[in-house]
Amino acid sequence: MPTDLLLIHDLAAQAQTTVRTIRYYTDEGLLPQPIIQGKYAYYTQAHLDRLELIRRMKDAYLPLREIRQYLSGLSDAEVRQHLAEAGPAAADRPRLLDQMEPADATDPASLKSQQDLPAPGAPALDYIARLMGETSQHVYAGRTPPGNSSATPAPT
Repeated sequence: MPTDLLLIHDLAAQAQTTVRTIRYYTDEGLLPQPIIQGKYAYYTQAHLDRLELIRRMKDAYLPLREIRQYLSGLSDAEVRQHLAEAGPAAADRPRLLDQMEPADATDPASLKSQQDLPAPGAPALDYIARLMGETSQHVYAGRTPPGNSSATPAPT
């Protein structure tokens, strides 16, 4: 067996994820099937690279559906190239969004600018309301938004 092959628990440790996540991504078509030899399944550097790209794209708030579509057309060499071009993970969010082809102008996954993305920890309803062009007061319909005790509720 070549030394560059990994068992699933080794891949999970190197990718800083779980075995369950790897199996799920494989079942969902985000990762290619492992190499089966006897009763063991082996993974390669290509699997590790794809897991890293998936992580970065998830950090950019892209849904798995969009990630699957994007990765389906990439070879292993192209995945490595995207990782190399993207640089450190902290700088990936806007760059990965710019590389994606927008599916629909109203789809949150197709947003092109970082200012359109929610700040980490921002209430999800505020983000959804902004996407829908509504105010958060309307969305909360009489309830005080979380973390905003001074807000006056909208009349019902």
